[in-house]
Amino acid sequence: MKYQKLFQITIIVILVFQLSCNSNKPDNNLSQKTKSEIENIENNIAKKYKNNLKLLGLNSNKLVFKRYYLDPDSNILRDPNSITWSDSTVSPIKIKHFNKLFEKSINKGYCCCPFSYYSITFYKDEYKLGMYFVDTLNLNGKAMVFDKNFQTSYFINKKEWELFLEGN
Repeated sequence: MKYQKLFQITIIVILVFQLSCNSNKPDNNLSQKTKSEIENIENNIAKKYKNNLKLLGLNSNKLVFKRYYLDPDSNILRDPNSITWSDSTVSPIKIKHFNKLFEKSINKGYCCCPFSYYSITFYKDEYKLGMYFVDTLNLNGKAMVFDKNFQTSYFINKKEWELFLEGN
Protein backbone atom coordinates (compact mmCIF):
# COMPACT_ATOMS: atom_id res chain seq x y z
CA MET A 1 0.00 0.00 0.00
CA LYS A 2 2.84 2.34 0.91
CA TYR A 3 4.54 1.72 -2.46
CA GLN A 4 1.28 2.22 -4.34
CA LYS A 5 0.77 5.64 -2.73
CA LEU A 6 4.39 6.59 -3.46
CA PHE A 7 3.93 5.46 -7.07
CA GLN A 8 0.76 7.60 -7.43
CA ILE A 9 2.51 10.66 -6.00
CA THR A 10 5.46 10.12 -8.33
CA ILE A 11 3.13 9.89 -11.34
CA ILE A 12 1.34 13.09 -10.31
CA VAL A 13 4.64 14.96 -9.84
CA ILE A 14 5.88 13.78 -13.25
CA LEU A 15 2.62 14.85 -14.94
CA VAL A 16 2.67 18.27 -13.29
CA PHE A 17 6.30 18.75 -14.25
CA GLN A 18 5.65 17.68 -17.84
CA LEU A 19 2.61 19.93 -18.20
CA SER A 20 4.48 22.91 -16.79
CA CYS A 21 7.33 22.37 -19.26
CA ASN A 22 4.92 22.20 -22.19
CA SER A 23 3.16 25.41 -21.18
CA ASN A 24 6.41 27.41 -21.36
CA LYS A 25 7.43 25.95 -24.71
CA PRO A 26 7.39 28.52 -27.55
CA ASP A 27 4.77 28.05 -30.22
CA ASN A 28 6.59 26.45 -33.15
CA ASN A 29 3.43 26.58 -35.25
CA LEU A 30 4.01 30.29 -35.78
CA SER A 31 7.34 29.74 -37.52
CA GLN A 32 5.84 26.86 -39.49
CA LYS A 33 2.92 29.09 -40.42
CA THR A 34 5.30 31.79 -41.62
CA LYS A 35 7.22 29.25 -43.72
CA SER A 36 3.95 28.04 -45.19
CA GLU A 37 2.88 31.61 -46.03
CA ILE A 38 6.19 32.29 -47.77
CA GLU A 39 5.91 29.06 -49.77
CA ASN A 40 2.35 30.01 -50.77
CA ILE A 41 3.51 33.44 -51.93
CA GLU A 42 6.33 31.90 -53.98
CA ASN A 43 3.99 29.29 -55.50
CA ASN A 44 1.45 31.98 -56.43
CA ILE A 45 4.19 34.05 -58.01
CA ALA A 46 5.43 31.06 -60.01
CA LYS A 47 1.91 30.29 -61.27
CA LYS A 48 1.21 33.92 -62.18
CA TYR A 49 4.33 34.29 -64.32
CA LYS A 50 4.53 30.78 -65.75
CA ASN A 51 5.15 30.79 -69.50
CA ASN A 52 5.17 34.58 -69.74
CA LEU A 53 8.62 36.02 -70.26
CA LYS A 54 7.32 39.53 -70.92
CA LEU A 55 5.30 39.63 -67.70
CA LEU A 56 8.34 38.39 -65.80
CA GLY A 57 10.51 41.12 -67.27
CA LEU A 58 8.02 43.88 -66.57
CA ASN A 59 7.52 42.84 -62.94
CA SER A 60 11.16 42.18 -62.07
CA ASN A 61 13.44 44.61 -60.34
CA LYS A 62 16.48 42.34 -60.57
CA LEU A 63 17.77 40.07 -63.34
CA VAL A 64 20.70 37.72 -62.92
CA PHE A 65 22.40 36.44 -66.07
CA LYS A 66 24.69 33.44 -65.89
CA ARG A 67 26.87 32.09 -68.65
CA TYR A 68 27.79 28.42 -68.57
CA TYR A 69 30.35 26.26 -70.25
CA LEU A 70 28.90 22.93 -71.34
CA ASP A 71 30.57 19.95 -72.91
CA PRO A 72 29.89 20.13 -76.68
CA ASP A 73 28.39 16.63 -76.53
CA SER A 74 25.84 17.63 -73.90
CA ASN A 75 22.94 20.04 -74.17
CA ILE A 76 21.71 19.27 -70.67
CA LEU A 77 22.52 21.64 -67.85
CA ARG A 78 22.71 19.23 -64.92
CA ASP A 79 24.07 21.35 -62.08
CA PRO A 80 24.28 25.07 -62.86
CA ASN A 81 26.02 25.81 -59.56
CA SER A 82 29.03 23.68 -60.40
CA ILE A 83 29.73 25.01 -63.89
CA THR A 84 29.01 28.73 -63.79
CA TRP A 85 31.52 30.61 -65.86
CA SER A 86 30.31 34.12 -65.09
CA ASP A 87 27.28 35.87 -63.76
CA SER A 88 26.03 39.43 -63.55
CA THR A 89 23.14 41.38 -62.15
CA VAL A 90 21.74 44.12 -64.34
CA SER A 91 20.65 47.61 -63.41
CA PRO A 92 17.03 48.83 -63.63
CA ILE A 93 17.94 50.70 -66.83
CA LYS A 94 19.20 47.44 -68.36
CA ILE A 95 15.97 45.71 -67.31
CA LYS A 96 14.07 48.24 -69.44
CA HIS A 97 16.42 47.51 -72.33
CA PHE A 98 15.89 43.77 -71.79
CA ASN A 99 12.12 44.27 -71.91
CA LYS A 100 12.44 46.21 -75.18
CA LEU A 101 14.29 43.26 -76.74
CA PHE A 102 11.18 41.13 -76.27
CA GLU A 103 8.52 43.79 -76.91
CA LYS A 104 7.59 42.45 -80.35
CA SER A 105 8.38 38.78 -79.82
CA ILE A 106 5.65 36.26 -79.19
CA ASN A 107 5.63 32.93 -77.42
CA LYS A 108 6.31 30.32 -80.12
CA GLY A 109 5.50 27.43 -77.79
CA TYR A 110 7.35 24.14 -77.59
CA CYS A 111 11.00 24.06 -78.63
CA CYS A 112 13.08 20.97 -79.16
CA CYS A 113 16.62 20.22 -78.14
CA PRO A 114 18.12 23.66 -77.46
CA PHE A 115 21.65 24.23 -76.15
CA SER A 116 21.75 26.48 -73.12
CA TYR A 117 24.79 28.57 -72.39
CA TYR A 118 22.95 31.31 -70.55
CA SER A 119 20.31 31.48 -67.87
CA ILE A 120 18.21 34.47 -66.84
CA THR A 121 16.73 34.53 -63.35
CA PHE A 122 13.99 37.06 -62.62
CA TYR A 123 13.49 38.51 -59.13
CA LYS A 124 11.04 40.84 -57.46
CA ASP A 125 12.86 41.97 -54.33
CA GLU A 126 13.98 38.71 -52.70
CA TYR A 127 11.41 36.50 -54.47
CA LYS A 128 12.50 34.45 -57.45
CA LEU A 129 9.80 34.89 -60.10
CA GLY A 130 11.15 32.53 -62.72
CA MET A 131 14.06 31.35 -64.82
CA TYR A 132 14.65 31.08 -68.56
CA PHE A 133 17.54 29.79 -70.63
CA VAL A 134 19.08 31.11 -73.86
CA ASP A 135 20.27 29.18 -76.92
CA THR A 136 22.49 31.18 -79.28
CA LEU A 137 23.91 28.26 -81.27
CA ASN A 138 21.12 26.31 -82.96
CA LEU A 139 19.50 29.08 -85.01
CA ASN A 140 21.34 31.27 -87.50
CA GLY A 141 21.06 34.89 -86.50
CA LYS A 142 18.56 34.21 -83.70
CA ALA A 143 18.74 33.77 -79.96
CA MET A 144 16.03 31.57 -78.47
CA VAL A 145 14.89 32.16 -74.90
CA PHE A 146 13.04 29.17 -73.45
CA ASP A 147 11.75 27.80 -70.16
CA LYS A 148 13.11 24.70 -68.43
CA ASN A 149 10.23 22.54 -69.67
CA PHE A 150 10.74 23.66 -73.32
CA GLN A 151 7.06 24.71 -73.47
CA THR A 152 7.71 28.37 -74.25
CA SER A 153 10.21 29.96 -76.57
CA TYR A 154 10.86 33.51 -77.69
CA PHE A 155 13.15 34.50 -80.56
CA ILE A 156 15.15 37.69 -80.84
CA ASN A 157 17.91 38.90 -83.13
CA LYS A 158 21.19 37.32 -82.01
CA LYS A 159 23.18 40.50 -82.67
CA GLU A 160 20.80 42.50 -80.44
CA TRP A 161 21.22 39.86 -77.71
CA GLU A 162 25.03 40.08 -77.97
CA LEU A 163 24.94 43.89 -77.86
CA PHE A 164 22.73 43.72 -74.78
CA LEU A 165 25.20 41.37 -73.05
CA GLU A 166 28.19 43.54 -73.98
CA GLY A 167 26.57 46.51 -72.29
CA ASN A 168 26.09 44.45 -69.15
